[in-house]
Amino acid sequence: MATEIGQVGLQVWVASLLLCDFLLANASRFSEECILELGGGTGLCSILLASLKPSTIFCTDTGLDVLTQCQKNISNNSHLTGQVTTRVRELDWTKDHLDADTHNAFHWRDEDRSLLQRVRYIVAADVIYDDRLTDAFSKTLLRLMRQNGRTCAFIALEKRLNFTLDELRVRSPAHEHFLLWVDTLKREDGFDCRQLGTGFPQCFEYTRTKELELWQFSYSSSDG
Repeated sequence: MATEIGQVGLQVWVASLLLCDFLLANASRFSEECILELGGGTGLCSILLASLKPSTIFCTDTGLDVLTQCQKNISNNSHLTGQVTTRVRELDWTKDHLDADTHNAFHWRDEDRSLLQRVRYIVAADVIYDDRLTDAFSKTLLRLMRQNGRTCAFIALEKRLNFTLDELRVRSPAHEHFLLWVDTLKREDGFDCRQLGTGFPQCFEYTRTKELELWQFSYSSSDG
Protein backbone atom coordinates (compact mmCIF):
# COMPACT_ATOMS: atom_id res chain seq x y z
CA MET A 1 0.00 0.00 0.00
CA ALA A 2 1.41 3.37 -1.00
CA THR A 3 1.93 6.16 1.53
CA GLU A 4 0.58 9.59 0.64
CA ILE A 5 3.35 12.18 0.25
CA GLY A 6 1.90 14.28 3.08
CA GLN A 7 2.21 11.33 5.47
CA VAL A 8 5.74 10.11 4.72
CA GLY A 9 7.16 12.19 7.56
CA LEU A 10 5.12 10.32 10.16
CA GLN A 11 7.03 7.05 9.91
CA VAL A 12 10.62 5.83 10.08
CA TRP A 13 12.11 4.81 6.72
CA VAL A 14 15.02 2.38 6.40
CA ALA A 15 17.48 4.92 4.93
CA SER A 16 17.21 6.92 8.16
CA LEU A 17 18.57 3.87 10.01
CA LEU A 18 21.51 3.72 7.62
CA LEU A 19 22.16 7.40 8.24
CA CYS A 20 21.98 6.88 12.01
CA ASP A 21 24.56 4.11 11.79
CA PHE A 22 26.85 6.42 9.78
CA LEU A 23 26.43 9.22 12.31
CA LEU A 24 27.33 6.89 15.18
CA ALA A 25 30.37 5.59 13.32
CA ASN A 26 31.57 9.19 12.84
CA ALA A 27 30.44 10.64 16.16
CA SER A 28 33.49 12.79 16.85
CA ARG A 29 33.03 14.62 13.57
CA PHE A 30 29.77 16.22 14.74
CA SER A 31 30.79 17.25 18.25
CA GLU A 32 30.38 20.99 18.88
CA GLU A 33 29.09 21.56 15.33
CA CYS A 34 25.91 23.29 14.17
CA ILE A 35 23.84 20.78 12.18
CA LEU A 36 20.76 21.04 9.97
CA GLU A 37 18.49 18.11 9.14
CA LEU A 38 16.27 18.41 6.09
CA GLY A 39 13.09 16.32 5.98
CA GLY A 40 13.50 15.32 9.62
CA GLY A 41 10.17 13.49 9.83
CA THR A 42 9.92 11.69 13.16
CA GLY A 43 13.13 13.36 14.38
CA LEU A 44 15.05 10.09 14.81
CA CYS A 45 18.29 11.28 13.21
CA SER A 46 18.20 14.60 15.08
CA ILE A 47 17.61 12.81 18.38
CA LEU A 48 20.61 10.59 17.73
CA LEU A 49 22.71 13.57 16.61
CA ALA A 50 21.86 15.44 19.82
CA SER A 51 23.37 12.57 21.82
CA LEU A 52 26.67 13.20 19.99
CA LYS A 53 26.99 16.64 21.64
CA PRO A 54 26.80 19.12 18.75
CA SER A 55 26.34 22.79 19.59
CA THR A 56 22.93 23.18 17.91
CA ILE A 57 20.59 21.12 15.75
CA PHE A 58 17.86 22.35 13.43
CA CYS A 59 15.38 19.58 12.68
CA THR A 60 13.24 20.75 9.77
CA ASP A 61 10.26 19.52 7.80
CA THR A 62 6.89 20.85 6.70
CA GLY A 63 3.29 20.25 7.77
CA LEU A 64 1.78 20.84 11.21
CA ASP A 65 1.12 17.15 11.94
CA VAL A 66 4.68 16.14 11.07
CA LEU A 67 6.33 18.98 13.00
CA THR A 68 4.12 18.51 16.06
CA GLN A 69 4.91 14.79 16.23
CA CYS A 70 8.60 15.51 15.65
CA GLN A 71 8.68 18.01 18.53
CA LYS A 72 6.88 15.50 20.76
CA ASN A 73 9.38 12.76 19.93
CA ILE A 74 12.34 15.04 20.62
CA SER A 75 10.86 16.23 23.92
CA ASN A 76 10.11 12.64 25.00
CA ASN A 77 13.75 11.69 24.38
CA SER A 78 15.37 14.73 25.99
CA HIS A 79 16.96 12.45 28.59
CA LEU A 80 19.21 11.14 25.79
CA THR A 81 20.34 14.53 24.55
CA GLY A 82 21.47 16.39 27.66
CA GLN A 83 21.79 20.15 27.23
CA VAL A 84 21.85 20.14 23.42
CA THR A 85 19.18 22.39 21.92
CA THR A 86 17.22 20.89 19.03
CA ARG A 87 15.13 23.49 17.24
CA VAL A 88 12.19 22.10 15.27
CA ARG A 89 11.44 24.49 12.42
CA GLU A 90 9.33 24.50 9.27
CA LEU A 91 11.36 24.48 6.07
CA ASP A 92 9.36 24.09 2.88
CA TRP A 93 11.66 23.18 -0.02
CA THR A 94 9.22 24.65 -2.54
CA LYS A 95 9.72 28.14 -1.07
CA ASP A 96 12.87 30.24 -1.25
CA HIS A 97 12.36 31.92 2.13
CA LEU A 98 12.12 30.90 5.77
CA ASP A 99 8.72 31.09 7.45
CA ALA A 100 8.73 34.03 9.90
CA ASP A 101 4.98 34.01 10.60
CA THR A 102 4.69 34.18 14.39
CA HIS A 103 1.33 32.41 14.20
CA ASN A 104 3.29 29.31 13.18
CA ALA A 105 4.73 27.67 16.30
CA PHE A 106 7.60 26.39 14.17
CA HIS A 107 8.56 29.70 12.55
CA TRP A 108 12.15 30.94 12.29
CA ARG A 109 13.32 33.43 14.92
CA ASP A 110 16.01 36.07 14.41
CA GLU A 111 18.42 34.01 16.50
CA ASP A 112 17.75 30.99 14.29
CA ARG A 113 18.73 32.90 11.18
CA SER A 114 22.01 33.89 12.75
CA LEU A 115 22.76 30.31 13.85
CA LEU A 116 21.81 28.97 10.42
CA GLN A 117 24.83 30.80 9.00
CA ARG A 118 27.03 28.61 11.20
CA VAL A 119 25.72 25.26 9.95
CA ARG A 120 28.66 23.03 9.05
CA TYR A 121 26.81 19.79 8.35
CA ILE A 122 23.49 19.04 6.64
CA VAL A 123 21.90 15.59 6.83
CA ALA A 124 18.86 14.05 5.18
CA ALA A 125 17.42 10.56 4.79
CA ASP A 126 14.85 9.10 2.40
CA VAL A 127 14.11 12.37 0.64
CA ILE A 128 14.46 10.96 -2.90
CA TYR A 129 11.13 9.49 -4.00
CA ASP A 130 9.28 12.16 -6.00
CA ASP A 131 10.90 14.07 -8.87
CA ARG A 132 9.20 17.38 -8.05
CA LEU A 133 10.32 17.20 -4.44
CA THR A 134 13.80 16.06 -5.45
CA ASP A 135 14.14 19.20 -7.56
CA ALA A 136 12.88 21.37 -4.68
CA PHE A 137 15.19 19.59 -2.23
CA SER A 138 18.23 20.03 -4.46
CA LYS A 139 17.59 23.75 -4.92
CA THR A 140 17.19 24.18 -1.16
CA LEU A 141 20.35 22.21 -0.45
CA LEU A 142 22.41 24.21 -2.93
CA ARG A 143 21.14 27.51 -1.57
CA LEU A 144 21.95 26.57 2.02
CA MET A 145 25.39 25.21 1.19
CA ARG A 146 26.35 28.24 -0.87
CA GLN A 147 25.25 30.75 1.74
CA ASN A 148 27.39 29.08 4.39
CA GLY A 149 30.55 28.98 2.31
CA ARG A 150 31.94 25.68 3.58
CA THR A 151 29.44 22.90 4.19
CA CYS A 152 29.20 19.13 3.97
CA ALA A 153 25.95 17.22 3.41
CA PHE A 154 25.26 13.52 3.94
CA ILE A 155 22.23 12.09 2.16
CA ALA A 156 20.98 8.54 2.75
CA LEU A 157 18.51 7.07 0.30
CA GLU A 158 16.91 3.85 -0.85
CA LYS A 159 16.98 3.02 -4.54
CA ARG A 160 13.40 1.87 -5.03
CA LEU A 161 12.99 -0.49 -7.98
CA ASN A 162 9.86 -0.79 -10.10
CA PHE A 163 8.91 -2.98 -13.02
CA THR A 164 7.65 -0.72 -15.81
CA LEU A 165 5.03 -2.11 -18.20
CA ASP A 166 5.95 0.40 -20.89
CA GLU A 167 9.56 -0.77 -21.06
CA LEU A 168 9.14 -4.27 -19.59
CA ARG A 169 12.16 -3.83 -17.33
CA VAL A 170 13.07 -2.97 -13.77
CA ARG A 171 13.99 0.67 -13.20
CA SER A 172 14.29 3.21 -10.41
CA PRO A 173 13.00 6.44 -11.98
CA ALA A 174 13.37 8.49 -8.80
CA HIS A 175 16.99 7.37 -8.41
CA GLU A 176 17.72 8.08 -12.08
CA HIS A 177 16.35 11.59 -11.63
CA PHE A 178 18.55 12.03 -8.56
CA LEU A 179 21.65 10.98 -10.53
CA LEU A 180 20.87 13.57 -13.20
CA TRP A 181 20.94 16.19 -10.47
CA VAL A 182 24.23 14.80 -9.14
CA ASP A 183 25.78 15.07 -12.61
CA THR A 184 24.62 18.69 -12.82
CA LEU A 185 26.02 19.49 -9.39
CA LYS A 186 29.41 18.04 -10.28
CA ARG A 187 29.75 20.78 -12.87
CA GLU A 188 29.09 23.55 -10.36
CA ASP A 189 32.12 25.45 -9.05
CA GLY A 190 33.13 24.50 -5.53
CA PHE A 191 31.09 21.28 -5.27
CA ASP A 192 32.31 17.72 -4.80
CA CYS A 193 29.88 14.79 -4.98
CA ARG A 194 30.61 11.17 -4.19
CA GLN A 195 28.88 7.98 -3.11
CA LEU A 196 30.27 6.60 0.14
CA GLY A 197 30.74 3.01 1.20
CA THR A 198 28.34 1.51 3.72
CA GLY A 199 30.69 -0.89 5.45
CA PHE A 200 30.54 0.92 8.80
CA PRO A 201 29.18 -0.95 11.86
CA GLN A 202 25.44 -1.63 12.01
CA CYS A 203 23.76 -0.78 15.32
CA PHE A 204 20.11 -0.60 14.22
CA GLU A 205 18.03 -3.58 13.17
CA TYR A 206 17.31 -3.53 9.43
CA THR A 207 18.48 -5.28 6.27
CA ARG A 208 21.33 -3.34 4.72
CA THR A 209 20.76 -4.06 1.04
CA LYS A 210 22.74 -2.76 -1.93
CA GLU A 211 19.82 -0.47 -2.71
CA LEU A 212 20.62 1.58 0.40
CA GLU A 213 23.06 4.34 -0.54
CA LEU A 214 24.92 7.11 1.24
CA TRP A 215 26.10 10.22 -0.59
CA GLN A 216 28.39 13.05 0.43
CA PHE A 217 28.15 16.56 -1.05
CA SER A 218 30.78 19.11 -0.11
CA TYR A 219 31.00 22.77 -0.93
CA SER A 220 33.81 25.23 -0.43
CA SER A 221 33.56 28.75 -1.81
CA SER A 222 36.53 30.12 -3.72
CA ASP A 223 36.97 32.84 -1.11
CA GLY A 224 36.51 30.47 1.83
